[in-house]
Amino acid sequence: MYLLVRPPSVTISLALQEDLQLHCIVVGQPSPKRIWTKNGKAVTEESHIKINDEYSLFVSSVQRMDSGNYTCSAENMFGKDEITYSFLHHQWHYMFH
Repeated sequence: MYLLVRPPSVTISLALQEDLQLHCIVVGQPSPKRIWTKNGKAVTEESHIKINDEYSLFVSSVQRMDSGNYTCSAENMFGKDEITYSFLHHQWHYMFH
């Protein structure tokens, strides 16, 4: 079994040039495979976008081009779950599926 540990539903206000950290905390056996997507396409690490060993996504110095839907999907043989963070008008909102 596995579980995607979700944060409480909150809104985080961000101005341009601020740093952002999005979490994808998962527990389960076998260990679920995790992937980050933005607007349905795999997130690739760039100079200002990094994914750490715990699958937290870091966006340094947020720009308008960073807006969109960021989804962390977790999947193993028992199922799949995901959490989506939406960046709209300089605010991040959590949307649960």
